Amino acid sequence: MSKKRDRRKFTAEQKAAILRRHLVDKVPVSDLCDEYHLQPSVFYTWQRQCMENLAVALEAAGTSRESEIVRENDALRAKLAKKDNIIAEISEEYVALKKRAWGALKGRWVPHDTRDEVVDFVSTWSERTEISTDLFVGWVGIARGKFYEWKGRYGKANEHNGKIPRDHCIEAWERQAILDFHDRYPLEGYRTLSFMMLDADVVAVSPSTTYRVLRSAGAAGHNALPLST
Repeated sequence: MSKKRDRRKFTAEQKAAILRRHLVDKVPVSDLCDEYHLQPSVFYTWQRQCMENLAVALEAAGTSRESEIVRENDALRAKLAKKDNIIAEISEEYVALKKRAWGALKGRWVPHDTRDEVVDFVSTWSERTEISTDLFVGWVGIARGKFYEWKGRYGKANEHNGKIPRDHCIEAWERQAILDFHDRYPLEGYRTLSFMMLDADVVAVSPSTTYRVLRSAGAAGHNALPLST
């Protein structure tokens, strides 16, 4: 009977299951030997082998887990990089759409409300997408210094500290400055010209004054007076 018991074949999984019942479930060795027709010496041999190989098994499990973590991190980084690229591409396209509404932002006078809208847009979307402000400014198409100048003047209209003089207060040089400025920007309306001259520190006059000066000089080549609202 003992020899028959010793000749029985158990797989590694079966041995592990029997050992687990003793070590974890606290089933007595005698009960297990009776149930599986084992010699106690065979059971203790399995237990010794298990303990001898336990360190190797734990090390292999740790190495396997570390490799799994590395693979997961690499996959996550790849997903994040793809996500960042998609966000950047969409953001750039969105900026292109906004630029159509704003019009050209370089080489011309920009109304203060447009400037404020650009500042709001760049600040808001830079924060939401975690894309740098400088990158957004580059997409908008203005110099970095110009953007921060607009940011510093946020909420302020294109006006200066002094009051705008009335028509009868302007001097001859101011009239000439208006005419010269109109020659430089012949396609701009008188209202836009007035604000552009204020912004450029050329002369501070009201739109009605600009209109009257240009109209009175119509015989001198300024009769083509564009209107603006």
